[in-house]
Amino acid sequence: MAKHGSNYEAIKWGIALGSLKDAEEKLSDLLLFARHPEFTLYSSVAILRMAALKPELNRYLVELLPPSRQWAVISLIRRIVHEPSLIHDSEVQRKILIYGMENNDGIPMEVAFTIAENIDLSGFLDLAKTDGRVYVAICELMRTLITQPNPHGGIEQLPDPDSLVARYVHTLRERASDVRMILALDVLRDYLGASKTAGNKRLDLLARVQQLWTERFDDDVLRAGLKHADTRWRTLCLIEKLKINSVLPDVREAFRREPDYASISVLAELGTLEDLEMLFSSIPQLVNLQERAGKELSPINVFGPESKGASEYGRIIEALARLATPDAIQKIKIAASDYDPMVRQSACKALLKLPIDKVDAEIASLIHERLKDPMAYVRHAATQAKARLVV
Repeated sequence: MAKHGSNYEAIKWGIALGSLKDAEEKLSDLLLFARHPEFTLYSSVAILRMAALKPELNRYLVELLPPSRQWAVISLIRRIVHEPSLIHDSEVQRKILIYGMENNDGIPMEVAFTIAENIDLSGFLDLAKTDGRVYVAICELMRTLITQPNPHGGIEQLPDPDSLVARYVHTLRERASDVRMILALDVLRDYLGASKTAGNKRLDLLARVQQLWTERFDDDVLRAGLKHADTRWRTLCLIEKLKINSVLPDVREAFRREPDYASISVLAELGTLEDLEMLFSSIPQLVNLQERAGKELSPINVFGPESKGASEYGRIIEALARLATPDAIQKIKIAASDYDPMVRQSACKALLKLPIDKVDAEIASLIHERLKDPMAYVRHAATQAKARLVV
């Protein structure tokens, strides 16, 4: 049933039933199924059932960590932490830390607290001083614990969070300057500065973080961060947040290599009129305007291949209010009737920011049209535009 099925639920039943008898003979099949995130949980249960008779077989769960992605790696880690023979092994702890952070595909909050609760976190904070791969994983783990405590827990739910943060700061000080350190220090400044229970210990930690920031922050560190795919996006977000205009030439270069949302957002906020013209001219690279014009207005969010480039397109549309040339305003008007509600919302935000003397009867009509939009967030953006422009 599992090996020849095409229905996910039937395959799950096949794994469950087929592993009830002579399961060890089917180990190679189970290991293959386990690589698919839909079937990892079911295969790992079967392997653990076999391990009840042959405990050495539970090591296969650890061996599955490197090729597993997203919910597959998360399911494996949730199993491994409940196996004393595995989780008490420091090398197993290292692997769940590294692969849990490397392979979660953008949902670290689903596994970070589970890892932090079940490994020697203080020990790995020390190891991160010399182990580069552990350092990268620790930076991601601590960022997640501090900034994304839901749904399972964060830094405040761990024993003695102040000591953990102090160890983390010490680890960062022992490392050579890189963009991960700068990003970590920025997160720590926000966390310690906003703490509602800031006692002397946290104020001292904040002072140490600020001192380290002063010593290590450098435009060249940001430039290096822009050149690596795994740090590029967060580096761009930091540049936008802190409004670091000195690295705009490097952002332009990054945009030309890959016009993604983050580079577009930086240029939209900090760029010159020439940068806005460059964003304007890049629209045909991102979306097919002719194809979009032929689609019916969607009452729901659009997901799938047809939404490719829509976020980037919408961010540029919003930025065109700063440009405010006749061609730019015409593009905003077209976007106000786009089939994708996210783009319609961006157009309303752009209309809100337009100079009053640029508002004409057509814009007024478009705003009134969006006040009746099927999506509430588009209607909200239109309402704000209407209130400011008094149309």
